[in-house]
Amino acid sequence: MKSLRFCLFGMAALFQVIVSIRASAYAQSSSFVPDEIIVQFQDGVIDFPVNSARKLLSETNILIPQIRDSLAVNGVLEVGRVFRHAIPHDTLKTIRTGERIRIADASQIYKFKITADVLKTAPRLQRLSLVVFAEPNYLGSETIIPNDDHFAQGNQWGLHNTGQFGYTVNVDVDAPQAWDISTGSSNVLIGVIDSGIDYTHPDWGADFGSYPNQKIVTGYDFVNDDSNPIDDRSTSHGTATSGIIGALTNNDDGEDHKIAGIGGGWGESPYGFKLLPVKVIDQAGDFTIANLADGIQWAAVTQDAEVLNMSLATNADESNLLRFAITEAYNVGTIAVCAMGNSNTGAAFWPAAYDNSVISVGAIEFTGQRIDSSLDYTWGSNLGPWIDVMAPGTAHWTTARMSLGKYRSFDGTSCSAPFVSGFAGLILSVAPTASFEKVEAIIRASGTTYPNWNSAFGYGYIKMRKGLDLLTGAGYTEFQRTATGGTATNENFTVNPGDGYTYKRFKVVKTVTWSEAFTSVPVIWGRRTGSNGRVKWPSSTAQLGYTYTGIVAGTEAMNSCQLVSYIYEKRVAATGQYIGWYPVAPGSVTYAYTLRGILNPPSVTITGPTMLEWKALGTWTANPSGGNGSYTYEWRFREAGEPNWSGVAGTSQQYTRQMLPVDMELQVKVTSNGQIVYDTHYVEEGFNKASAPVAEESASLPEVFSLSQNYPNPFNRSMQSSQQNLATSIRFGLPEATQVQLVIFDLMGLEMRRLVDRPMAAGYHEMIWDGKDQTGQLTPAGVYFYQIIAGEFREWKKLAMVR
Repeated sequence: MKSLRFCLFGMAALFQVIVSIRASAYAQSSSFVPDEIIVQFQDGVIDFPVNSARKLLSETNILIPQIRDSLAVNGVLEVGRVFRHAIPHDTLKTIRTGERIRIADASQIYKFKITADVLKTAPRLQRLSLVVFAEPNYLGSETIIPNDDHFAQGNQWGLHNTGQFGYTVNVDVDAPQAWDISTGSSNVLIGVIDSGIDYTHPDWGADFGSYPNQKIVTGYDFVNDDSNPIDDRSTSHGTATSGIIGALTNNDDGEDHKIAGIGGGWGESPYGFKLLPVKVIDQAGDFTIANLADGIQWAAVTQDAEVLNMSLATNADESNLLRFAITEAYNVGTIAVCAMGNSNTGAAFWPAAYDNSVISVGAIEFTGQRIDSSLDYTWGSNLGPWIDVMAPGTAHWTTARMSLGKYRSFDGTSCSAPFVSGFAGLILSVAPTASFEKVEAIIRASGTTYPNWNSAFGYGYIKMRKGLDLLTGAGYTEFQRTATGGTATNENFTVNPGDGYTYKRFKVVKTVTWSEAFTSVPVIWGRRTGSNGRVKWPSSTAQLGYTYTGIVAGTEAMNSCQLVSYIYEKRVAATGQYIGWYPVAPGSVTYAYTLRGILNPPSVTITGPTMLEWKALGTWTANPSGGNGSYTYEWRFREAGEPNWSGVAGTSQQYTRQMLPVDMELQVKVTSNGQIVYDTHYVEEGFNKASAPVAEESASLPEVFSLSQNYPNPFNRSMQSSQQNLATSIRFGLPEATQVQLVIFDLMGLEMRRLVDRPMAAGYHEMIWDGKDQTGQLTPAGVYFYQIIAGEFREWKKLAMVR
C-alpha cells in the first residue's frame, strides 16, 4: 500500500455548497432569466455562423419570413446559439470505445433576448410548426448550509479513515489501496462543470503559475464567454471539487501541497488526470440552464472529456435543453457524475434524476450512514430511484482559492460527487476503452452493499480498490449475452421532437438467467451494440435513434438479473392517430449485456448402478456443476484394480455399457472453461446367486463381521473352461461402515491382488477375483489365501484355482 505524506493545518470556515434552483414552480418569475427564452428549430430555419456572438434579430439570417415575423411580434431582440461551438450537420464521431457513432445536430438551439413576458411567449413559440421546443432559461443559485458541531475538524478521512477523531474505521473509499494499482493517467481528461478553477494553486504542479499548465488544460468560461475560467466564487466551489478529483498526491514540501487528490499522480511527476475547467456558475453563485447545457455539450462532444463532474442540482421543471445535452454526453460515452442534492427529499433534482444517463451520488458521514436530520445535521442527502452510490460528504479537506486560504473543509453531495468522478478516472486509467455502462457497473459493484440497492443508499459507498480489482484482478472472465422480449409499462412521458409525431415512452423489462456459476454476484452491464431498444431521455429525432440496454438496480443476483430498455408509442402529433411501436414492439426488443466474474471451478459426480450382473447393461450419468455451464465429457473404464484405463469409450453426459465379468471402475473427465475435473465410480459384479450354495440371508444388516468361502472353489481360469468358472466370488458382511481391505496372497505370502482398499458401507458385499495379479497378468494355477481387514476384524481363508 502506498503511504501518503500530508500536513493538516488551520481550519477554514466550513460550508456545504451545492447548486440548486431558486424555485421549482414554472410560473414564478424568479426561477428563470426574465428576458431570455430557449428555442430549438428544425433544420433550415436560421443560418447562424459557428462561434458567432449574439446578433440583433434584424441582423440574423432567418430563412423563413413567417418565422422572422413571429419572432418580431413576440418581442425578440437578439439571437444567439446555445451550443455556440456546435458545427451544423457534423453528426459523425469516433468515441473512445472505437465505435463510430452518430450524434445529434445541436446547432439549431437558440437563446433569444426578448422584451415580452417569457411565460406567455414560450407557449406561443412552441406552437409554431418548425419549433421543436420553447422554454424559459431556468436560473439556479448556490445554497449554503452553515456548519454545526458534527462538522468536526479533520483531514481527508474520505480517502483513508483509520478511526481518527473517533470516526468509524475504514469508512472511506480505500484510496491508498487503489493507488497501488493506479494514481491516475494523464490521458484521462475530467471536466469540472462548476464555478471555474483557481489554476494558480500550487497543488496543480510545479508550473502552477502559468495557464494552461501540465494539470489544468485550456477551459472555457460560459458565464463571460471567454477562455479564462478562473474561480471567483467566495466558496471556492469549483476549486474544491477539483482538488478532490485531481490535486497532486504525495508531494508535500512542508509549505504547500497540503492535500491529495484521487487522480493526482505520485510525487512531482507524473501529474495524474488532466482537469478541464468549465465555468457555468457566476461570481454571485447563479447559473443558467443554457450555460450548463452548453458547458456539458462543449466538454463532452467538442473537448472529448471522458468524465464530467457536476456538483450542482436544480429542481426546476425538467428541461428539454438540459435533457438534450445530457443525452448527447451519454451518447459519446462520457461518464457524467452528478450530486444528488442536499434537501433531504425524494423529489427530482436534475441532472442527477436523469437515470440511465448519469451516475448519481449521495453523501455519507464518517460513520458510514447517509447524512440526514436524524444525525443532527441541518441538511440531508437526497434520495430517489435514480441514486447509484454514496461517497464521503462532510468535513473533508480540499483545495480553495489562493486568496481564501488555499485549503478548506468541504461538505455536501457537492463533496461526494468528485470522489466518484475521481474513481471513474482511475477506472479509465487502467481500462481506457471502457464504455459508460462498464464504468458505471464497476462503480456500482464497488459499493459496500452490492448487489443490494435501495433508494436512500444506492449500492452503498464506493470502495475504489474493490472496483479496480473487479476490473483488473486475475481469474475474471467476461461473457457476452443477448435476450429478446420483455414486459412493457407506460411511463406517461411523451417526447415531441418536432418531426410531426409524438412518442410516448414505455419501459420494457426482461428477466434473464445464465448457467455460469460464479464465486460471487457478477458485474453486469448493458451494451449498445446489439441492442435495439432506445434511451430513456431523448430530446430530438436523432436522439430517438440511440440504443440502450441497462440493468434494473438491485436485481443483480448469482444467476439472474433484470434488463431494461425503452420503446415509444408513435402517434401523429396533430391528430393523435396511432402509427405503431418505435422502433419495435415489446416482444421484439433485443438486449445485449455482459457478465464479468470469477467462475466456480467445475466439479462432477457420477450417478448410476453400483452393482450389475455380468453382461447386464448399465447407464451412468455425469452430473457437473461450476465452470461456465458448458461441458465436454470423456468416459473410460477398467477392471477393478487394473492400473490402466481404456481409451475414450463415450463423449456424452450419459454412458451405457455391459457389465464386465469382474468388478469394474468408470471414470469421467469433464472440461469446462479450460478447467478439467474427474470422478470415478465403482461397480461390483453381481454374481448369479441362484447357483451359489450360500445360505439365504435376511435383508437386515449383519450382526457380526464375517468372511465367506469363495464360490466356486476351486475355479477354472482356463480360457477353454466354462464361462461360469472364469472368476470366483468372495462375500463378506460388515455390521458397520468401516475401511476394508481384501487381498489375495500366494503361499509365500506375496500380495498378488488387492481387490478392495476403501471405506465401505454396512451390509453384505461381494467381490470377484478373475485370477489376475495387480499388473493384469494371469496367476499360475494353485492354492492362494485371501484376507480381509475390516476395522479390528481380520480373517483368512484358502481358495484354489485350476486350469
